This record gives sequence, C-alpha cells and structure tokens, in this order.
Amino acid sequence: MIVDCGECVVRGDACSDCVVSVLLGVPGMPSAPSDGPSDAPFAARRLRLEQDERAAMDVLAESGLVPRLRLVGKVVPSPEESARDRRDSGPEHVAG
Repeated sequence: MIVDCGECVVRGDACSDCVVSVLLGVPGMPSAPSDGPSDAPFAARRLRLEQDERAAMDVLAESGLVPRLRLVGKVVPSPEESARDRRDSGPEHVAG
C-alpha cells in the first residue's frame, strides 16, 4: 500500500487524527506565498507500507496507542461506470 498525503481528499481536516502524522509528523500544507501563485507545489508525504507494517499499525490503533490511517483517496469511476452514468443521464444538450 502506498500512502500519498498529497492525494488524500481529507488532507488538512484529518491530518491531526491520522497515524501518518503520529509516526512522521503532520505533512506540509499548501499555502499561497505572498509573491507567487496559490497553486505552488508543496511538500507531501508519500509512504510505502508493507502488509506486516499495516498489521502492526492496526494492532496499535486497536489498542488506542495511535489513531487509525485516515487516508481517503479520490474515487475514479471505472470505464463501465462512466458509460452507464452517461447513458442514464439522458441526452446531452449543447448550449448555443
């Protein structure tokens, strides 16, 4: 499993209650520099967890020693779901 804090959709809101923050510290948050664009790159944590490490984190979380992993990834619909959604939404209309 790869944990990429930069792709977590609850980043910021859930960081303080996530095991990654306990183990590695709160990841850098995006901020707008006074002299640059608001979408400037920022440091994000990326962590590879093996199965035994995930199991150890689960044991620690179940015993109340650390919070659970709060990673929530972006949901990307499969091609079949996308085609079904387009079909079920009815005909497309072009403005103009």
